[in-house]
Amino acid sequence: MISQTISRTNNKPVGSPGFTLMELILVMAILSAVAVASAPRLSRFFRGQALDGEAHRLLSLIRYAFRESVASGVPLELWMDTRNNRYGLHAMTGYEWATDRQVQFYLDEDTAMELYPGQPLVNGVATITFRPDGIMESDGLQYIRFRHGDDRIIVARPLIGHEWSVLTEEEAQNERGIS
Repeated sequence: MISQTISRTNNKPVGSPGFTLMELILVMAILSAVAVASAPRLSRFFRGQALDGEAHRLLSLIRYAFRESVASGVPLELWMDTRNNRYGLHAMTGYEWATDRQVQFYLDEDTAMELYPGQPLVNGVATITFRPDGIMESDGLQYIRFRHGDDRIIVARPLIGHEWSVLTEEEAQNERGIS
């Protein structure tokens, strides 16, 4: 029987080549620098997204209240408590409406809700009433501003009609002169 000897001419390990420790450290250092440089922008982006989400949630609640009031024949009140940073929807006093449909939302502690023009508030609460005949009463409320630090977003009542919309601060200033 003949045996063959396999010899390696070079001293390279068998298998696929890998990364050296220095290459891995260099890549990690570059990734860390990118993360540190982008963190403030990402933080501001996520804050802005949270404000935008809050404004759209209120807008959806306004639309839901309008449709549900007409469909159920029950007058509904959308209430906004600026002192406790919360808002919600319930039936007007004296009317019955399923309790599972009543909702309440809380703003996070760094977000503020401001109502314009400033209304005479009862215990810090303003209301928008939705009547079954399609009439919406808001006692002169023109817009609601959500503020988180320097970021602001506005839910505004239209100049004509009842369809509210979400505007940035710049859009509101251009459209209505809101400051």
